[in-house]
Amino acid sequence: MDYQKSLKEAKEQNKALLLFFTGSDWSGPCMQMKKESLDSSHFQKQIQQAFICVEVDFPKHTILDEALQRQNLELKESFYITDFPCLVLLNQEEQEIGRFFSAASHEKLAGELVHLAATDASLQQGLQSLEVLDAEGLISLFYMAEQLDNQKARDALIQQGCASDEASFFLVEAYRSFVQQGATQQAEQIRGQLEEAAAGEQKIAYSLALIDFQDLAGKSGQEANPDCIVEPLKNYLHFFGEVDLENSWRVEMMIAQVYLSADACEKAHEFAKRAYERAPVAFKGEISHSLDYISSHSIR
Repeated sequence: MDYQKSLKEAKEQNKALLLFFTGSDWSGPCMQMKKESLDSSHFQKQIQQAFICVEVDFPKHTILDEALQRQNLELKESFYITDFPCLVLLNQEEQEIGRFFSAASHEKLAGELVHLAATDASLQQGLQSLEVLDAEGLISLFYMAEQLDNQKARDALIQQGCASDEASFFLVEAYRSFVQQGATQQAEQIRGQLEEAAAGEQKIAYSLALIDFQDLAGKSGQEANPDCIVEPLKNYLHFFGEVDLENSWRVEMMIAQVYLSADACEKAHEFAKRAYERAPVAFKGEISHSLDYISSHSIR
């Protein structure tokens, strides 16, 4: 199929593009996906109004036209395809919305594709009018961008949101983004602004503690000191543990898990026990099982 022609049709008909990377005459999983999902009447009915479909084939027993072979190879390289089958969903600007390597059922696959395309359409429409959106609208768009893993949209929304009535929400997300990118200097600048607000804002302090904890846990190797990893969480408990009844027990369990992974069973049991005491009744049974496991692990 001609990709550029399909792209033109997608723009003219206001539809998304669905690329199916396949080895049609040699890959069993590709044949199965096509037969059980893509060619099913239910799937076709669900997607025909929303997508222009393009099969990008790499057969072994059929010789494709030279131009088509070149096009398919270029698409494979452009979208970093390494495994077949692979479905890539694009919007009309050729931005990737999502990709799938398998499908539990054609009903579920069609529904997820339609949902992603609709979410992206709403996001793109909202991005055209950022200046007139209130804070609630910006946050709603931000969650759409998160769902679609659209970093460019996230960055635009953070920039706009930092000047809104919900600046603290977007500053936290800016901090999270810089930490994940390893942009230390920018992260510290944002953190300085947030720490002033966090002194009296439990929600901000909780977010900062989780971001810092996740960053330390992600960077740490097997020999890492668990006390260092959980320090942001312990600091949070020190200041807010007695007032944040909703989250304090969750934080205790996070700390317990880190200590358990480091075979520091006594400390793990200590924090898990505190979590049990603070947790809602609905979660006490699960935590009790964790306590039993930690106790049995320490005996070994």
